[in-house]
Amino acid sequence: MSRDHAELVFNTENKVCSISHESAIFHTNKNQAITIQDIGSMHGTYLNTVELPRKSPTVLGNGDTIVFGAE
Repeated sequence: MSRDHAELVFNTENKVCSISHESAIFHTNKNQAITIQDIGSMHGTYLNTVELPRKSPTVLGNGDTIVFGAE
């Protein structure tokens, strides 16, 4: 995992969090919108086994699994 790997944005409050875990599962309420974007990591960020494009926010859905870097 890269030092600056991915960015999560909670759109309801415009808060940004840095990622420090290798993988996570997210559950959201109907009113929440969470996006993730790879910010130029070396080994990529994966959403449900599909590598995300660099610097392109992607909306997370209920039960999505994200993985940071290669296993």
